[in-house]
Amino acid sequence: MPLTHRNVLSNVRDINRLELIRPGDHLMSILPLAHSFEQAASLFTSIALGLTVTQAASLSGPHVRMNMVEDRPNVLVSVPEFLKLAMGQIEARAAETGGAAKLERLFRIGPKLPFWLRRALARPVLRNFGGRLRLAISGGSALDARVGQKWEALGVRVIQGYGATECSPVITANSLEDNLLSSVGKPLPSVEVKLADDGEILVRGPNVVAGYWNRPDETGERFRDGWYYTDDLGEWDRGGRLHIRGRKKFLIVTPAGENVYPEDIESELCEEPEVRDAAVVAWEPGGVFEIHAVLLLSAEHAGADCRSIAERVNARLQPHQRVQGASVWDTEDFPRTVTRKVKKNDVRAWLETRASGAAPVSTVPAGAIERAVAQVTGVPAEQVLPGMRLEADLKLDSLGRVTLAGAIEESTGLVLDEGQIGPETTVAELRERLSKKEQKQERHAFNEAPLTPRGVVQRTIWQKALIWPIASYFAPTTVTGLEHLDGLEGPVLFCPNHISPIDAAVVLRALPARFHATTAVAAASDVVFDNPAYGRYSGLLERSMNVFPFEREGQIKSSLQYTARLMDRGFSVLLYPEGRISTDGKLGEVLAGAGLIAVEMGAPVVPVWQSGTDGVVPASAVTFVRPKRHPVRISIGEPLRFLPGCPYDSAAREIRGSLESLSGMERPAG
Repeated sequence: MPLTHRNVLSNVRDINRLELIRPGDHLMSILPLAHSFEQAASLFTSIALGLTVTQAASLSGPHVRMNMVEDRPNVLVSVPEFLKLAMGQIEARAAETGGAAKLERLFRIGPKLPFWLRRALARPVLRNFGGRLRLAISGGSALDARVGQKWEALGVRVIQGYGATECSPVITANSLEDNLLSSVGKPLPSVEVKLADDGEILVRGPNVVAGYWNRPDETGERFRDGWYYTDDLGEWDRGGRLHIRGRKKFLIVTPAGENVYPEDIESELCEEPEVRDAAVVAWEPGGVFEIHAVLLLSAEHAGADCRSIAERVNARLQPHQRVQGASVWDTEDFPRTVTRKVKKNDVRAWLETRASGAAPVSTVPAGAIERAVAQVTGVPAEQVLPGMRLEADLKLDSLGRVTLAGAIEESTGLVLDEGQIGPETTVAELRERLSKKEQKQERHAFNEAPLTPRGVVQRTIWQKALIWPIASYFAPTTVTGLEHLDGLEGPVLFCPNHISPIDAAVVLRALPARFHATTAVAAASDVVFDNPAYGRYSGLLERSMNVFPFEREGQIKSSLQYTARLMDRGFSVLLYPEGRISTDGKLGEVLAGAGLIAVEMGAPVVPVWQSGTDGVVPASAVTFVRPKRHPVRISIGEPLRFLPGCPYDSAAREIRGSLESLSGMERPAG
């Protein structure tokens, strides 16, 4: 079904005439690039207006929120499910922080206020979405009007539309002046819409395609007398707005706005030897959407487990098609029409009467975890057993577990919170945690304040007025190798050895001034941010030294992403590649995580060797101790660069080798 240049241009031109998007806006889309709604509403419209578009790197909630905070879009092109989930998190966070009553008050009084005032009152909430969001364009499936009303109460207009791929794809949309959240709005200026006698929505206009490619029978059925028959049912209100009342057939639309054809899943289910026939329907037990399969088993397999059948089939389906619940039909045959078609309304009614007996199914395809483990470890998938532990049996260290989480996300589309997997986690427990669909939570939110111009100025004042004079007195420093930094601009990854709690201040002061306020210091979360002894000073360290939390265990992936975001902003990073303080002054193993950052960021890596700081404050100090004056020597090595694809452990070994070379060049201080 080709969308011609004429169809697309007609649709984009009519969208522009609604004046929803302004020249200079920054759009963000969380729809797949191949989705026709995404192409028309953001990609082609933005090309026509010369706008900036951000395409979310991943459609998972944490990635989307990270992109919004970084790129600060004005307009969000979204599916209803994201708006619903994001609002749920806003309410949950308010409840956790004691702000639930204030949020409810905003929901209550917001609709009575002008939008600029709503946004001013909701500024702390909207800051988590970049702070500039003023419009959300929702499409792909039905939006809960109550969710839309809450967003509008916070000062974000929500515009809903309706469309079909065959219509390039927008048919109707609300406007800023006439916006009813329970409707999908009025037809676009050059689009004609009417209702058939049975309520089916028919469309005609320059945006409608001529038919399906090499499918004459379907073309003749859906394109008649110049009209496109949408297979959707609707009705008009007195204001001329269209309201969607459901599908004429049983096409399933997921909460993410993706179309699922039940016949495709049913044919796969019927390939299983136990299954005589199958009926797949959309169902919402307890208000939670799921694709549900009802199986008619053959007599010889009457006792078969419907869950294992569905999981086998899920391995052959796309992520958005996978069965999430299954039941076994309890009589000889399905209710059928005279043409032997299954009466799916009767099947759904049967499900409603036995809701408590429905069997949940894991959406993790059979063998997916085993294949991901094989990809990361090299162990053949057939030898990966449910009881195997990630570290003891599969030899996965903390970075290996991060890599495994990424491989699972890539193959299944499910986000695994690596903070909840550890050395003793088994393969079976991974499957169980993925099946629960728990939303990943970041332990430490990305802190924007130290990165702003104001934060840089404040940090410069702190350093020059207090930190550098103190460091200069207690740690008089001799520095060699500064010539290696000539002409080197950020972002740079500085990798010093670690022998004292004051290492960062001493090393940072020894660097050229251009790096002082534009370098962030990675600090172990469990030592600095979560430890009561140091935690009270974490805010001061963030302001004065741009210290940020780095997880040594648990959410390693989040910490690596935090580091990458800093470097994307142009900030250099000081990272201790050993991951901990050496209590004997000897160089420990360089972690592969340092190699990962060095390779993936493509930034120059500068090894730094220091000695003598443990004479100022010993490595064993866990609380504030009185420093002693002691000379310090610092040697700066030649920058290292790693090509894309370089093995992380090889990069880590090269960093360690450079540090060892620098330590051999040291002469005793004195």
